[in-house]
Amino acid sequence: MDGTVGTLLIVALAVWSTRQVVHRFVDARSWLRPVLFRAGHNRVRAWMLYGPQAVLITGAAFTLYGGSSSPARTAAGLVLVTGGSALVIGALVQLRHSYAEELEIRAGYKHVSGGLFRVTDHPMRWGVLIETAGFAVITSSIWCAVLWAGLVGLILVRNRDENRMLAEFRGRTAGINTSPGTH
Repeated sequence: MDGTVGTLLIVALAVWSTRQVVHRFVDARSWLRPVLFRAGHNRVRAWMLYGPQAVLITGAAFTLYGGSSSPARTAAGLVLVTGGSALVIGALVQLRHSYAEELEIRAGYKHVSGGLFRVTDHPMRWGVLIETAGFAVITSSIWCAVLWAGLVGLILVRNRDENRMLAEFRGRTAGINTSPGTH
C-alpha cells in the first residue's frame, strides 16, 4: 500500500469511526424522549440496513488486508467512504433532537429543512449509500455490487415510508407545538 492510499485509509477510518460514535450518541439521546407518533407503514426497519452495510465493510476489510491489486480503485473507494461518512455526520448534527433511528417522532421534534436538508430530504441515508459504494468499489466484486443495489432498494422504500409518516404527522399536528414540555 503506497503512502497516499495509506493516508486515505487512516482518514477514512477516522471519519467513519467518528460517524459511528456520533450516530450512537445521537441515537442514545433520542431514546430518552417519549414517542409522540409512530409510522403506520414501516416496511424496512433500521436494523435491516445494517446487514448489507456489515457485509460490504467486511469485504472491503478483507480486500485491504489481502492487498488490493488496484491502488487507484482503493483510493477512490476510500474517498467515497470518507465523503459519505462526513455527510452522515453533518446530517446527524443538523437533526439533533429530531433524529430517531426508527420511523417515529419523539418529543423535541422540529422539522429540519435547511443546510443539507435543503438539497435532499434524506442526506443521512444518501451518505450511507455513498460510503457503502466506497466499500463496494474497494472490494470490486459483482456480489458486492448486487448487495449495494439491494441496499439502494431498501433505502428507497424506507425513505418513502418516512416521507409518508412525516406527511401524516404534519397533517395531524398542524399548529401544535411538539417541543419538550408541551406534552
